[in-house]
Amino acid sequence: QGHDDSKVRAQFVVAADGVNSTLTRKMVEVAPDSSFNITKLEPNLERELVYKTLGLDKSKIPKDWRRDLNYSARSGEDLIKSVTFEALPTREGNLVAVLLFPPTDDRD
Repeated sequence: QGHDDSKVRAQFVVAADGVNSTLTRKMVEVAPDSSFNITKLEPNLERELVYKTLGLDKSKIPKDWRRDLNYSARSGEDLIKSVTFEALPTREGNLVAVLLFPPTDDRD
């Protein structure tokens, strides 16, 4: 009643739902002996970012991409120097994305 008991198999799960992550808490409750890792990033208020927003039309998105997932990628491990891409699906099947990068990045 009021919840979904469906099962999902995934290689990676990102619980980006805040510091008191409901998703992470539930995963620990359901599978306390599992081998998944929890990594919490410390806030870095000194990290300056520049961002660019993008709209990705569904006609240009590969057909084999799922339309019900958030997509995320980072260019490297160093958060200060890396470029981050986040894309969220819309009801229409398009993606709304943001590209985050340091102001010193000189790539075109």
